[in-house]
Amino acid sequence: MFSTTNSRPRFVPVIAALAIAAVLAACSAGGAGQAPTEPPVPAPTAVPAPTALPAPNTQAPATPAPVPSEEPGSDLMPIRVELDSTTGQDVYVDILDRTGSIKAAMTGQPGDGATVEPYTVEVENIDARTLRLSWTDYPIDNALSLFVDQAGGGLRFVLVQPAPSGPADAMGEGRILELTFDRDISAAQVESFLQEGLDTPG
Repeated sequence: MFSTTNSRPRFVPVIAALAIAAVLAACSAGGAGQAPTEPPVPAPTAVPAPTALPAPNTQAPATPAPVPSEEPGSDLMPIRVELDSTTGQDVYVDILDRTGSIKAAMTGQPGDGATVEPYTVEVENIDARTLRLSWTDYPIDNALSLFVDQAGGGLRFVLVQPAPSGPADAMGEGRILELTFDRDISAAQVESFLQEGLDTPG
């Protein structure tokens, strides 16, 4: 006679093993049919739009205001007078009148030789409004400058007479300039100076 007491437990481990094997096979089959997962591609970074450059300034730069010259009389138009010379020299004087009172200027007629001490300007009245300036120069071609300024209640004359640039006859000759003003002027109200060189008083 067979015993049924121990026959059932023998099949339980076999069935359990088969079930586990079937589950593993199904999982393997399902995994083999799927494509490998790729890592996500990051979204492209937005490129910032280029910053617009400021428009070029097409306007011309402002022109600086001219600086007034400090040269005495440089802002005036000189009055040029050709001076008579007894030896035929080419001589003229540029008058820079910073008073605005000179109405006429002309050469006088010098005599022979020098009649005025060197480095001095002699001033005398011809009439109430006209002065005669006399001085001595070398007998050479020359370009002189006369600066006329206010001096208190009168006038100041500074005559710049360049020295010879080469050999010159030591015997001087006279120069005469006549000035007419817009008002009465006395020779006693005039200071006069003669200097060599280009430096002028300020």
